[in-house]
Amino acid sequence: MLAAMLSWTRPALVLAGLALPCALVACPSRPPAPGAPPEAGDAEVPRPQPVPPPAQERDPSEHQLEPPGHEPAPSPVGAVPKDQWATDARVEASRQQLSTKLGAPASDITVVSVENIQWSNGALGCPKPDMAYTQAIVEGYRIVLQHGGTSYAFHGRTGQDPFLCE
Repeated sequence: MLAAMLSWTRPALVLAGLALPCALVACPSRPPAPGAPPEAGDAEVPRPQPVPPPAQERDPSEHQLEPPGHEPAPSPVGAVPKDQWATDARVEASRQQLSTKLGAPASDITVVSVENIQWSNGALGCPKPDMAYTQAIVEGYRIVLQHGGTSYAFHGRTGQDPFLCE
């Protein structure tokens, strides 16, 4: 009988030996006094934080897209010096295009300005109706020519030929 008792007692003692420390850790021996600093090993109980007031409602018109055909102003990067205009292939290409369009000699067309531009999107400052454009900054340029008192703007993307922005 003693042997039978020992056969089940040993596992029971082992389980009790494991369960007792777990029970002691899980249950505090005594509750802390109000305002007393926490003892070593006590877990900090998170306290609820106040909820901030809701953000002010914005006017819905602030979130509207720009009207079709409206193009944000480009960011000028820098004017090309006048002494470089005569040798700039973009200027010569623009002059030839305008000369062909107007049927006027290229020598009658004057260069007003040449500047490098960061366009606000793929429209390069010349959006066309019912067209979609990439919405990213595009490195490019603007060349303004004049003939007979009328100015003509040619736009382009860096590395590409200019086009007349109409």
